[in-house]
Amino acid sequence: MSNQSLQMRYNRRAFKDRLTRYLVAGGGISVIIAILLIFFYLLYVVVPMFGSAEIKENASYNSPGEGKTLLLGLEEQGTIGVRFTDDGHIIFFDTDSGKIVLDEDLNLSANISSVDSNLDLVVLGLENGSALAVQYKFDISYPDDIRTLSPRLEYPLGEDLLLLDESEQALTNIVVQLNEEAAGLAATTDDNRLVSVRYLREESFISEEVITELESRSELKLENTINSIALTPTLDHLYASAAGGILIDYSLDEDGFDDGLTRYDFELEITRLQLLLGGSSLMVGLDNGEVQQWMSVRKDGGRELTFIRNFHKNTDAVTSIATEQQRKGFAVADKQGDITIYYSTSQRTLADINTANTAITQMAWSARAQNLLVSDDKNQIHLYQVHNEYPEISWDILWEKVWYEGYDEADYIWQSSASTNEFEPKFSLMPLSFGTIKAAFYAMIFAVPIAIFGAMFTAQFMAPRMRQTVKPAIEIMEALPTVILGFLAGLWLA
Repeated sequence: MSNQSLQMRYNRRAFKDRLTRYLVAGGGISVIIAILLIFFYLLYVVVPMFGSAEIKENASYNSPGEGKTLLLGLEEQGTIGVRFTDDGHIIFFDTDSGKIVLDEDLNLSANISSVDSNLDLVVLGLENGSALAVQYKFDISYPDDIRTLSPRLEYPLGEDLLLLDESEQALTNIVVQLNEEAAGLAATTDDNRLVSVRYLREESFISEEVITELESRSELKLENTINSIALTPTLDHLYASAAGGILIDYSLDEDGFDDGLTRYDFELEITRLQLLLGGSSLMVGLDNGEVQQWMSVRKDGGRELTFIRNFHKNTDAVTSIATEQQRKGFAVADKQGDITIYYSTSQRTLADINTANTAITQMAWSARAQNLLVSDDKNQIHLYQVHNEYPEISWDILWEKVWYEGYDEADYIWQSSASTNEFEPKFSLMPLSFGTIKAAFYAMIFAVPIAIFGAMFTAQFMAPRMRQTVKPAIEIMEALPTVILGFLAGLWLA
């Protein structure tokens, strides 16, 4: 009887041993599978960040309405486009079909000689030296749960024409910048003068109407013919490119030109100037298809334009540069019809396409940078869909020094977000990696001596009864992940 009882005990113990072995093995395999799943999930999330953008043509048709396209615009989701024509019409149209939604005639007193835009603000320069600032808006409504857009026009500087040139010469180039307190306009004239005009803007407490008042007007006589100009949002610098590869930086104050200028000479002809989002970077397009990024950098007690990086996927003269409205990306088009998408900070060439096979004249991004509207020299409209989720990520951004806007030199910087769209994300992993290594090193300086002396004391000097309690507790703590211990300590100390 005793042998039978003993055998049953052995069988139960053997069963428990096998069950425990299978449970431990299953647990270990489960841990390995979980780690592998986490690894593959991280690959699934991380790998697309280093992929290129995708661009494809969704539609192509003749320009809606009459006249030559001077400038294009898009609403936020790219469903409605706007087209400014040389006969003074503003045409809103469906981007998929080209069907006209609204055609507004500005009834201008003179022909349009130049045009420029700043997001949805457009300024038209006329042949009589006047200008008109127009802002296009889209009212959203949901009748029967259908998203409906109603385009309309606003005149932030008034509906009356603004006289920029008192000599009433045609304005051959024009730019505009608008902020809460002031508006700045600059233009070149047909008789080769550079004009700068500054307006004060005040809002009436009674009618909430914005009142525009002329603050200053100044002009300079030019030696070289200007082909492109750009005005900073702070209204303190005006960049102008001239024949012969000349770039001039004019300093401005509240009274206009302050007689300060700096000249930069290029080996190639400059075909286009465009400010990047925020106005800190100047993009310079050249006649070999290259685009250079320049920034104002502090040097020798002052500030001067400094070359930062270049982009050279295109091979023919740059005809248009369109900057994104919420990021530091931009599209470049040339005389052959090649369109290339770049990102400035990461210096990445993201995508390129050519479906027009002729010179591109105008381009416009939607606010979310998911659609690009293009016009060519044959008055054809092309709508492109763009998928470009992570243009700011590259191996250089993560592990090398990068020259960011507002900094005097390249550096390792981590700052992933800020309160404005003009912010340039900074994703260097070097500060995080170095900080982790430094924290671990200083922690080990304290932990290693304490651990060694504690182990020596426990093994050689501690009372046996106390060692029987302390040793298992330490071994259990060794089995727990340090992340969990830190989490529990944080909860306890918090």
